[in-house]
Amino acid sequence: MSQYPDQMKSFWDRPIAIAIFSALITIFIAILFTYWLVPKITADWNDRSKEKEIALIEAKENFEISHEATLEIARLLYARRERAAMLEYAVKTGDIESAKDRKKLYDEAYFLTNSNLQSNLMIIRRAVGGQSRSFFEAGYEEYLVPRFKDLDRCVTKRYHVLVGVIKEHQLDCSPEKVSDKLAKSLLCNSVYTEQLITYVKFRRQLEKKSEGEPIHDELIQKKIKLACDVKSS
Repeated sequence: MSQYPDQMKSFWDRPIAIAIFSALITIFIAILFTYWLVPKITADWNDRSKEKEIALIEAKENFEISHEATLEIARLLYARRERAAMLEYAVKTGDIESAKDRKKLYDEAYFLTNSNLQSNLMIIRRAVGGQSRSFFEAGYEEYLVPRFKDLDRCVTKRYHVLVGVIKEHQLDCSPEKVSDKLAKSLLCNSVYTEQLITYVKFRRQLEKKSEGEPIHDELIQKKIKLACDVKSS
């Protein structure tokens, strides 16, 4: 019995014992790495890849929804402007029946843009990625709404003169004034929707550039104000 510790000591003093022990440790580490670490690393990597993929899909869907929504806003405004132009042409030519038909179409476009005002503002907020009122919402209310209201006032008055609702001496909108307002409403809508759609398209780059801070692009605001402000025209 007293020889057993000496034999063990003698065994571990041999190089082969160290080699066997090292081999066993290596096998143990390999088994641990293969059956525990590799699956865990793979699972973590797959989870991160799935999260990134889901985030990219959601970002793409949000962009497509926002982009389509901004295009719908543009379509509504363009339709209202074009129907105003069609109504004005009928009024100018004195075609009462045609004017009545076109007035119905214009009223429909007028109703759609006004009744969808709040939903459009929420769409704009979502499109630009804000949690609070953005300058695009402010621009819509402060510039586009008054611009189209100014056009509506003139076109409607001229129609009412044609159908005998008001007298001609009460009219303060000449054909030249209506043509000017039609041109300015077209410019306003073009500039606003172009800036909005471009902003939505490149929002991520703009946010990255601003390092997460709210984006206040004074140049965009100036362009919209210059094209749309009723007070400046």
